[in-house]
Amino acid sequence: MKEYKSSLGNSFILRFYRHFFAFKLIAFLSLFPMIREVLVSIWEVGLPVLILGYLFFTILYLGIFNHDFIFKDDKIKIRSSLFWFKKSNEIKYDSIKKVKIKSELNCPENGIYGVLSFFFLIFFPFDYKWIKVTTHTNETFTFYCFGMDYDCYDNCDENDLMENIFREFVGQGINTEWTKSNDDYFDRMTRDAKMKYRERQTY
Repeated sequence: MKEYKSSLGNSFILRFYRHFFAFKLIAFLSLFPMIREVLVSIWEVGLPVLILGYLFFTILYLGIFNHDFIFKDDKIKIRSSLFWFKKSNEIKYDSIKKVKIKSELNCPENGIYGVLSFFFLIFFPFDYKWIKVTTHTNETFTFYCFGMDYDCYDNCDENDLMENIFREFVGQGINTEWTKSNDDYFDRMTRDAKMKYRERQTY
């Protein structure tokens, strides 16, 4: 059995870092008198509510967007990283049709999708991560793991890496791929995984 944990600390730091830019946007908007009056009213009347609301949604955020992955002999168990959220899923390997994992560097979106992505990143980490599992009955489950790391130069000795989860799925003979990326590193891993999957299918 192998276990890979999504770090709640990493997830919180990335969230706060991204919100720093949101605060800068609010500071810019406060230059306009009408908006400044609204912000001052909210600050004077609802500051405690805002603080409690922020803490509540932070806990909710950590619970929803962080999952641990436990690979057993014949199935994988996915559970929430936050102990208050006791939800867990177990999926047998032979019931999985395909797994897609978000790569570190996605191709940029154009047009309206690019604009929406910009505002989305104000509230979510720039390297938000997810693993999508599709079964043979065409059920799709998406598990977020914002606190998980990629294999970067400063954490290459860590166990809880997205690449290790990718290799675990490949090792179980599951059709596994990264999302399309600007980096050949992820595309090369997908090509190698596809080749191994096809080789298994021929036997």
